[in-house]
Amino acid sequence: MAPGEPTPFGRPADPSMPPSSTQWFGNLDQSSFDVEFYNRVLQSQPDNVQVLKLLGELYARQGKHDLALPIDQKLFALTPDDAVVSYNLACSLAMQSAPADALVALARALELGYNDFSHLEVDPDLDNLRPLPEFQELLRKYGVER
Repeated sequence: MAPGEPTPFGRPADPSMPPSSTQWFGNLDQSSFDVEFYNRVLQSQPDNVQVLKLLGELYARQGKHDLALPIDQKLFALTPDDAVVSYNLACSLAMQSAPADALVALARALELGYNDFSHLEVDPDLDNLRPLPEFQELLRKYGVER
């Protein structure tokens, strides 16, 4: 984009900015822009928990569970006592057909105090765990009857 040429937002490009800094996001929708942005932040801050959480959530919402899983695994390594991180890891593992590992992560989330049982009962990410006796036992252990 040449200096003075309109940006995708209708404003002229800032001539003081290098061309690459104004071009990398030009054709991205908001969600793709956010993913690209957070990935760029992680290049210089690979253990930024807040950015990892945002990126993992974006990947999950986009249905990119194969990309969400390593983010959730890293988050769990960085914050093993975070109930929501454990829950999200369980969801990612369940979506990647790793039910045994998903149940371990879900049990950990519940042990740490995850208590949004109304969400847990309907979360589609956990659909392949619901028929398992171990899942039903976890629910019973925490007083949730189905």
